[in-house]
Amino acid sequence: MVHRVWKKMDAWRGYYTYEPTVDDVKEGTGEEALLTECNFVGHPDNDEFMKITRKNLRRYFNIRTRTGRTSNVFSTNVVITASPKSGRTWTPELKAKAKEFDDLFVDYYTRGFSIFSGETYPIDLKGYREKVEKV
Repeated sequence: MVHRVWKKMDAWRGYYTYEPTVDDVKEGTGEEALLTECNFVGHPDNDEFMKITRKNLRRYFNIRTRTGRTSNVFSTNVVITASPKSGRTWTPELKAKAKEFDDLFVDYYTRGFSIFSGETYPIDLKGYREKVEKV
């Protein structure tokens, strides 16, 4: 079971995350693990990005999406947890696919905005869809 954990940065600051991660989950089990985590900003492509994500992840996983606050009032923490579909267990191959997905999710999403200027740019939804479908 995944549980929320406070990660302290200093005496005043910190953030919540979830454990166990895919790297920590035991192979041969069907337990839930943190698949990916990213801070979302107000972006017109957010809904479509998540629709593509859910559709493709549901081929292999039972997923849950959670949202939470961040220290930045203009962003929302998005967390996706997953467990293998019924009858499947975590294998090295499935863990590798989960890691590949995590990299794509964060990489494609964060190209859609600048933390320096506050500008948003179109997310390459077509490219993301094509890459995620191959994972």
